[in-house]
This record gives sequence, C-alpha cells and structure tokens, in this order.
Amino acid sequence: LIWQDSSIYDGVAWNIVQGNGYVLETGIPFAGREPGYILFFLAPVYFLFGHSILAAQIFQVFLSVSIALFVYLAARLFFSKKIGLLATGMAAAWPPFIGYTGEILTETAFTFLFLVFIYIFLKGLKIKSLKLIFFSGLVLGLSILTRFTVFFLPVFLFPVFFLVFTLKRQAARAFFIFVFAAAIFVAPWLVRNYVVFDAFILGRTGGGD
Repeated sequence: LIWQDSSIYDGVAWNIVQGNGYVLETGIPFAGREPGYILFFLAPVYFLFGHSILAAQIFQVFLSVSIALFVYLAARLFFSKKIGLLATGMAAAWPPFIGYTGEILTETAFTFLFLVFIYIFLKGLKIKSLKLIFFSGLVLGLSILTRFTVFFLPVFLFPVFFLVFTLKRQAARAFFIFVFAAAIFVAPWLVRNYVVFDAFILGRTGGGD
C-alpha cells in the first residue's frame, strides 16, 4: 500500500468486513472517500478471501481485462470490427491501465464501471430503449459513488436526449428515468452524510469540497 489513499480504502473496507461500519477509526464516522470502490469491490473481496491485498489485485486484473472488452463493444456499436479491435489493442497496451491494476485505488474499478455505463447508454440511445437507459443510469450511479468527478455528467448529457428522441415529451421522460436510476445509488450516500454530519457533503470530505 504505497499510496496514502490505498491505506484509507484498505482500512475502511476491512472495518466494514469486521462489522465496525463505514469508518477508518473505530467509532468515528467517515466520509473522507467515496464509498463505491470500498463497498462494491474491496470489501466483498476481503469478505470472501480475508484481508488479502493479493486477492484484490487479482480481482482487479479481471476488471482490467473487462475494460478492454467494453472498449471493443462500445466501439463496435458505431464503427467496424477493425476499429473495435484497434481501440481494444490500444487500451490493453496503455501503461496506466496495466499499472493501476496492482494498486488499491479507485482507477481500475471506476474505469470499468464508466465504460460499462458508456456501452449501455450508447446502446440504449441507439435503439431508443428506456430499459437500457434506466440500467445505464444505475451503472452511472455506481460510477459516481466510486468517483464523484462525474456527478454533474447528466447535466451535460441533457441535450443528447433531445437530439435522439424526436418528441420532447419522450426525451424528457427518458432523461428523468436516467437521472432517477442514478439517484438510486447516489441519494442514500448524500442522505447518510447529512444525517451523520449535519452537513451537505457532495461526494467526500477528503481533498476538499
């Protein structure tokens, strides 16, 4: 755990497995880091395999391979198989995708979730499927919980719905479904922080507001 953030993620995840709650120090509520990576990736690995950094690293290897797969799938939606393979090759050989695989950090998990979101979202828009748009919102919600840097992304995607759907009512409905799905995962974290800390915390306290 050569990064300061790594020891934080590791400590909170192990406290969850031990039944101490979302804390870094026993008995002290914590909101210094977003919960997505800890709750949905690291803590489950520790629960299954014990406090094993190696197990987490191996799990992230599979996530990293999946990143390359979803790069291919997303590229194939609008381009040729050749372009999809080229994009996949570039992703598979890009040093940060390889290097961060061994670090207990959010980068690999976030990139995986965000690419899954991109693929489902683009496919949903392509076939105008509200079901897929809803599922893409769920995955975006998980992505936001992993790194709050994409919290405002729906604002910038708002015009896209009106470009895809011919009727304004359909576009507005699709956008509402999308945002509602993302809020299913994001809202509980915001409410929890407000109840625990009596303050509105957007994302996390660590690193500033």
